[in-house]
Amino acid sequence: MSRDFPDETWDPLVLLEPQCYQQILQDRKKNSNLNQEKTELNQSIFLKTDCVNEASGSSYIEIGNAKVLCSVYGPREIPRRDDYDFKVANLNCEFRFASFSCFMQRKGTLSQRDQTLDEKNMSSIIEEALKPSILLHKYPKSQIDMYILCIQNDIDSKNIICAGVIAASMALANASIELYDLVSSYTYSPINLTVSYMPQLNQVTSIFFSNESNGAFISTDLFKSHIKESIENCRKVYSFMRHILLNSNFYENLKNGLDEDIEKSNIS
Repeated sequence: MSRDFPDETWDPLVLLEPQCYQQILQDRKKNSNLNQEKTELNQSIFLKTDCVNEASGSSYIEIGNAKVLCSVYGPREIPRRDDYDFKVANLNCEFRFASFSCFMQRKGTLSQRDQTLDEKNMSSIIEEALKPSILLHKYPKSQIDMYILCIQNDIDSKNIICAGVIAASMALANASIELYDLVSSYTYSPINLTVSYMPQLNQVTSIFFSNESNGAFISTDLFKSHIKESIENCRKVYSFMRHILLNSNFYENLKNGLDEDIEKSNIS
């Protein structure tokens, strides 16, 4: 069975001769410090839906050095419990790092406790970013489960939240969950600022800011300008998400089915 998405990603430079390869690497190092913001805007994104057959909806994303797979199951009925609000659906988000996802895990220097804390924090951040976009009141007495797996995160975790939000929103739409809008997300890497945004409603669903890397303080005006810039980039990512979703096999089959129903009604 043929698949459109890659099993593994290869840098095309490895196919060049060694001398050419070394020269290109040197040029990359010279230009790495030039216009970092422009590099951030032009980073490539690979996005695909319908990756897990058993799930209600799924998506896979590659952005920067992050690779994330999301699967959505539900909505499904849950037994009555006192700690649940049965007027709306219960959203459950579970984020996990694969054992081979980053260098520290492969080397064994990351403790299980630190990994568990990171996974819980990621789960809560992504869940808070997506909750405002879902019509939870449409699914009373039910539960929607999102399972997010980080496959690769070799450099850092700056793009992980952004990739997780985009993949989860695409998987929810692929699962035919009713949404107010898709949630787009963008990470401004120099200060590790992640903004999640619904463009059609002009609503920010989540802002995550962690400046632990350099510890520098930034002014309020500068922080606002970075948020505005991130929102503009969210709009660009959103148009790409719509394009991928509307051209997926799921919506092609749905459109074909609707066309057949229309033809049958006209015949009768």
